[in-house]
Amino acid sequence: MSHAFEVKAFHLDLRIQVMTMDALKGFARQMSELGLNALVMEWEASYPYEQHAVISNRDAYTREELREFITYCNDMGIEVIPLQQCFGHIEYILQHNRYRHLREDNKDVSQCCPVKADAARELFSKLFEDMVSLHPSKYFHLGCDETWILGKCPACQEFSEQHSRSRLFIDYVAMLCEVVVSLGKIPIIWADIVLKYPEASDRLPKEIILVDWNYGWDLHPGVAELVKQGHNLWGAPSLRSSPDDYFTTGWLRHFKNLREFVPHCHASKFSGMVMTSWSTSGGYGYYYDQGYQVREFYPIRNVYPLNGFNLLIGAYASSLQTAESLELETFTVEYFKAKTGITSGEATTIWQILNRPQPPVYLGREYDSYDYDAECKIITEEIGFLGGLKEHEEISHLIMMLKLRYNYLKVRQLEAYMQSSDYTLVNRPEIRQDLLTLQQEIPVLEREFTRLQTGFLKPAVIEDENRNRRHRLEVLLQRTA
Repeated sequence: MSHAFEVKAFHLDLRIQVMTMDALKGFARQMSELGLNALVMEWEASYPYEQHAVISNRDAYTREELREFITYCNDMGIEVIPLQQCFGHIEYILQHNRYRHLREDNKDVSQCCPVKADAARELFSKLFEDMVSLHPSKYFHLGCDETWILGKCPACQEFSEQHSRSRLFIDYVAMLCEVVVSLGKIPIIWADIVLKYPEASDRLPKEIILVDWNYGWDLHPGVAELVKQGHNLWGAPSLRSSPDDYFTTGWLRHFKNLREFVPHCHASKFSGMVMTSWSTSGGYGYYYDQGYQVREFYPIRNVYPLNGFNLLIGAYASSLQTAESLELETFTVEYFKAKTGITSGEATTIWQILNRPQPPVYLGREYDSYDYDAECKIITEEIGFLGGLKEHEEISHLIMMLKLRYNYLKVRQLEAYMQSSDYTLVNRPEIRQDLLTLQQEIPVLEREFTRLQTGFLKPAVIEDENRNRRHRLEVLLQRTA
């Protein structure tokens, strides 16, 4: 008898791309139809905190909306698991002066200082209780991934020298797990920092579930030791993750991730799977006032919204049903034939387009280090092919992604030239005119993007996404004015 996952989940990241409530319900319905049974909800500041209302932002839902959504999901057999970050990735909390005493660092406000465990317990106990009051799930996800500045402050340095960095991390996490267990819930954390500093991993509570997130790299040898210690493990691939952004989508990398990691989790008898989907890297740039008071912070990387990735969502759901590696080309061809009514040959060409590498562009010393013209020529041909197919939203998203990449590459090409020794006052008017020409394309792109996202993302979020994408071009225009 083949291995079956007890929990088949999808992780929704609402840090910046906050979905409408209708879209959330539609997504839950889609997951139920695909055979999934859980959603891990990283509400972040879209959650309507009751006693700590300053944390909630412009896009926060109402408590009644959440109650209705969770009931809607439960009625379809979808368990809604809350995720409340309480260590790293909490800039949305620590930006506020009310909580600045918990910061590990005043300039990078993403992380709580683990030495301040008593004060942290006081805050997060309240936030956990709030989440538990709306989420009847038996699970509670504490996050605890990517604590990039662990051990930075003097107090943490001293603790690490006396004990270990592993103890610094795990003692703090164990304390918060105690709170979760006292609320009658099973704690879950991402496993990356435990794997990085495993020496004290035996101090973790036995109830904890560790999620081994692997987005295509070599398997971590430390996972086997965690299994030996008796810990329960889930696996987590990804369909949107670094270096993906609006202009770079690693379709081939995500396909391979599904093909290789999910069978490994089957073979390792993991009890659950969570498909992660990150709308941003979780890294931010900050705008400070005096005394490191954070006025605003901005995501370093945005990714195309989730409704453009139904192909990968479907492939993930299919991969959960078999211990064998999913035959991805066959799946993709059949998917587009069934969804859009195109021919096998046309669907095969889409598969080939998705498998063509889309390397991220990092500016080097010479503006011609990347063959922008060749890449843009290929993109133009791909847009032409897709535009000749039957009109369907699945295909419209692919065209939108390619058009955004084309415009971005043209902007990057001009920016690279401006950073080279060839750029002088003499040719600045010519470069400015090229930038103005590209600017004329922006309203058309934004209208089409808005059409595709209306009803899926909240209206103010769509405006933010459009503004963030055009910001680089606007900066270059200012420099050439």
